[in-house]
Amino acid sequence: MNALFADLTKGSFEPLVPVRKAEPGPAVEVLCVRAEEGLGLDRSRVREARSLAWYIREAVKKKRFKHGDIALLFRSLKKSHLYEKELADAGIPFHVIRPGDFFEKPEVRDLVNFLSLLENPLEDVPLAGVLRSPLVGIGDETLFWLARTAKSARREASLWNAVEKEEGVPEIAEAERGKIRSFLGLLKGLRGQKDSLGLSELVLRALRETDYEARLMTEEGGRQKAANVRKLVDLLERLGRKNVFGIGDLVWHLSRLSEQEIRESEAHLAEERSDSVRLLTVHQAKGLEFPCVIVADMGRQENAKPRGPFLAREDEGLGLNINKSPDACYQRINEALKLKESAEQDRVLYVALTRARERLVLSGAAGGSSATWMARIVKAMGLEPAAKKTFKWKGLAIGLVPVHDEPPPRPRAKRPLAEDPAFRKALAEPSPARDWESAFRQPEKPYEQTDDTTVSALAARAAEGGRVMEEPDQDDPDAMPADEYGTLFHRVMELLAHSRPARVPESFFRSPFLQPLTDETRARLKKDTLVFWDGPWGAEVRSSKKRYPELPFVYNTGRGLLRGQIDLIYQTKEGEWVLLDYKTGAVTAAHELQLSLYALVFKRLTGEEITRGVLYFSATGETIEFPYAGRDEEAVERRLETLIFQDGSVMNNKKGSS
Repeated sequence: MNALFADLTKGSFEPLVPVRKAEPGPAVEVLCVRAEEGLGLDRSRVREARSLAWYIREAVKKKRFKHGDIALLFRSLKKSHLYEKELADAGIPFHVIRPGDFFEKPEVRDLVNFLSLLENPLEDVPLAGVLRSPLVGIGDETLFWLARTAKSARREASLWNAVEKEEGVPEIAEAERGKIRSFLGLLKGLRGQKDSLGLSELVLRALRETDYEARLMTEEGGRQKAANVRKLVDLLERLGRKNVFGIGDLVWHLSRLSEQEIRESEAHLAEERSDSVRLLTVHQAKGLEFPCVIVADMGRQENAKPRGPFLAREDEGLGLNINKSPDACYQRINEALKLKESAEQDRVLYVALTRARERLVLSGAAGGSSATWMARIVKAMGLEPAAKKTFKWKGLAIGLVPVHDEPPPRPRAKRPLAEDPAFRKALAEPSPARDWESAFRQPEKPYEQTDDTTVSALAARAAEGGRVMEEPDQDDPDAMPADEYGTLFHRVMELLAHSRPARVPESFFRSPFLQPLTDETRARLKKDTLVFWDGPWGAEVRSSKKRYPELPFVYNTGRGLLRGQIDLIYQTKEGEWVLLDYKTGAVTAAHELQLSLYALVFKRLTGEEITRGVLYFSATGETIEFPYAGRDEEAVERRLETLIFQDGSVMNNKKGSS
């Protein structure tokens, strides 16, 4: 690193100091594929990918590294499919960590479109998307005849008119007609239930009725697509718990996330946590290290950024480039920009090369542009084709990875167990004395129970119905139910904790998401909000150093997963951590235990100690505080274990009696 960057940066690089003792043999290796004249760079990439497949296979075979120790870093994943194919053909397990484009995935768009139709089936684009998707699966020809029939009389007419009356389109094949009728039955049935079912349940019913996930599994990348569908269902469930106004706002919310390019990653598959090679960008690898790093596709040519007719810089002024005749000012600014971009590329290369702990492989095609990473490295090292496995450069041993034109042989497929002669023989031999059921039944041990639960469920089961404070009487039958008002109040508090305004403006209570409220509910919400935000608790939140509203968590207790969501945790300006829980309805004795468990989990997950827990009652503005400093955490831990054991026993009794 020191020698290379001293050359690349003309001596301006500050040398690194090694902290590990060097292993025997070259720690840096180079795979240089000579670009073939007249052939595109993709051909060289294929040769490079095949050579890397050979290299990885040999490294794992000789036990230098496991698959999970190896990472392939790219500046861009646009051409990663060439490398993926060669790794797959060689039987090398891998997974690609792609940048977040979750909301643009076809399977996600299909289901968002379906939700749009539940709200308004007259929208042409979502309807056409659903009809062509695996949810319905009609062909292009059928869609053409439907559109032609719908638009023949009036161009502004909805495609829905023809779909709903498909019998009036004689050109449609009978098999396609059956698909449309099934879709109509499903859509109309769910539209009638959309106000009574949760968002995730609506989608789950559509998935079951259409076998959508099974159809996805037959496509290329089907497991990833099915995992994305399940991730969307989980997302809908979480968002649905915060949304009290139906699915219209949800569809709008998801559309906005896509339009604003919110970077949400795809669902993670099991392979991503197993022993498999990782493919990711240099940017994604920032802050990470791997035993073996292969910087791949270093022959990639970065396209020059286009310049407009005007360039401006504070120290130069305004430069002009009219009719491809740049003036002197434009040329100086342009050269300065090129230097800046080159320095940025050096920084990216530095990040890539410093991700390796034990072995670094520099891989790519050379012979094209002199500005590529590989061309610069070849020039700096004076690298020439050689038969030797290593060469010396500035006293360092550099390994040379051989180039392979042919892919490595495919691994021999394992014989299915059902075809194994010994297994077939064992099945053929009668064994009446063997009790297969008892032989394979696992012993029931309380400490192996792994039923997941929530903090609220544990606390409620332990409370035995005792009350701390009663909720106010609700005489008005038309008033918003307490649980819906609670969700609304929590959402408002979450927004204020994020933005921390000195005063809550009147316009806030006229926000679009509050428009459906009655005047009485809006007035109540305004009063409860201002009592908190203008009072001492709001002042403490505004002045806090850190704050985490609506903080979800998953805690592994060893006997199952404990889930929950904390209303607000914040660190005061004095450095104390405070846990605050809003209560808008009836409050039971369970809530003291709930706060205590929240504080314990926060300490276990972050190492930070909650100083006090606070129950805040929105109806009266009163609070109950619980000091936690110096408490017996082991006692709380034992209480948690007892509750989880009791909860698991209850769940198992229910399963056994069902």
